[in-house]
Amino acid sequence: MPTGCTNRLPVWISVTFRLDNFNDDPDDGLHITSMAGSWLAIVHGFAGLNFHGEYLAFNPACPECWNSVGFHLLYRGRLLNISFARDSFTCQILEGEGLSLKVRGTVYEVNDRLTVPLA
Repeated sequence: MPTGCTNRLPVWISVTFRLDNFNDDPDDGLHITSMAGSWLAIVHGFAGLNFHGEYLAFNPACPECWNSVGFHLLYRGRLLNISFARDSFTCQILEGEGLSLKVRGTVYEVNDRLTVPLA
């Protein structure tokens, strides 16, 4: 899992997240498949999202060259706002009922908002 800004990470980020007009076809709209791949890299890579039975599980690692990472996630009828930095992880339920989730192997109950310190 990426945890720092190695020599490869800035190159990977700049290539993966670039929305330049490579195909010279701006009238065709956005390249949605590229954006989905970038989103998956952030959510599964940096946030460490995984599914373990009844739990969403996170193993977050914010790169040293970023201040924080955040995204929304729709999970079983719940709209979640997930954010994390190097020192904390936060899950806020924007819509829906409470849920249990794992952060770095520990199960937590979230009814509205949960912030977990990261060591």
